[in-house]
Amino acid sequence: MDLMLQAGLFFLAVHSVAGSHQPVKVGPGQDAILPCHLEPPFHVTTQMVEWKRYGQQVHLYRSKADSLDDQDENFRNRTSLFQDEMDKGNISLKLTNVTEVDAGNYTCHVRFKNEYGLFEVRIYNVTLIVDGGTRTDPTNTLSGRGRHRQRHSHSRHRRHHHHHHRHRRKFYISS
Repeated sequence: MDLMLQAGLFFLAVHSVAGSHQPVKVGPGQDAILPCHLEPPFHVTTQMVEWKRYGQQVHLYRSKADSLDDQDENFRNRTSLFQDEMDKGNISLKLTNVTEVDAGNYTCHVRFKNEYGLFEVRIYNVTLIVDGGTRTDPTNTLSGRGRHRQRHSHSRHRRHHHHHHRHRRKFYISS
């Protein structure tokens, strides 16, 4: 068996990821570190490491360097990996100057490439919560707006409300 293929299969079978299962919570304007560590430590500088959020490319590292040409513009000049710690398996992402738009679920992938194709392993999910801590009006939150819309719909636009829910269900199924 080809040595690269053996190394790839070893990587897939043996290495897992470690980190806190707690969401990362920061305030607007702060920096966030989204933890991701390979265990046992695995030297990933020759691999592809990709961070994504809802299909958006947050950060891509390949061929021993950052590859940010396809990076989503919302993350431009705000992401980095701890390259001096990658040989110890640390592939955590640092996101600077966080805004509420950055909140959500992030996924870290490691891709091991060999002559037969591309192995992709989804190894870790991290939730980022951005909390300003100053909101008191419940209509400013997503759940608050949803409750407000429901009350309004039930009281005066029952038919519209029914149509709205049917449309919203289609949206969630298709996305």
